Order: sequence, then structure tokens, then C-alpha cells
Amino acid sequence: MDQNKYLVWFGNNIKRLRKASGLTQEELSEKMGITAQYLSYVESGSRSPSFEVITAVSDVLNVSPADLFEENTGTGKHKEVAAQLSQMIRPLSKDDQDRIIKIVSQCVRINKGKKS
Repeated sequence: MDQNKYLVWFGNNIKRLRKASGLTQEELSEKMGITAQYLSYVESGSRSPSFEVITAVSDVLNVSPADLFEENTGTGKHKEVAAQLSQMIRPLSKDDQDRIIKIVSQCVRINKGKKS
């Protein structure tokens, strides 16, 4: 596999997840301890990120490093929604997170019933 393809996937995934989290390049780069210019290069696929950058971005965006290298196969919107939900409930207690998951599950079941 062409290394550049992975860099582009990586960069596109960072950009998508960053936007889903409501962060600008400046905000994300500050949280990661890198410059906004370097983040721009990484998002565009023109620079290879170091291991430290990969782990920093996965920590800040609350995803696994492997998720950053996945090919976007059309499920981007689902991942974007999942990233938004994850970001919103991250500061909550485990009990509150569990309650929210149950509420969302009930809403999904109700919605599926309406489509039948």
C-alpha cells in the first residue's frame, strides 16, 4: 500500500474528528503541544506524524490510534456523530454515561419502529 494513501486517510480522519469535536486547528494543536501549521500539514497528508503526534491526537480526540488510519468508506457521518456524542459525555460519571447510552438506545428502538 502506498504510504501517501495512509497519510491522506490519517489527515482526513483527524480533520473530520477535529471538526466533529468542535475544535479549530489552533485549539487542537494547542492541546497536542504542536503548532497549528504542523497540524495543517498533517491534516493535508503532506507530513508524516511522529508516534508522539499520533498518540497526542488520539488522546485529545478520544479515539484509538488505529481509528486515525481507517479508510473512510462512507461511514464518516456515523463516526462524526459518535465522536460528537463521545466528546459530550466524556466529562460525565460512568453512571451518567450509562444512563445516556440507555436513553439513546431507547430512542433508536423507537425510531426503528417508526420506519417499519
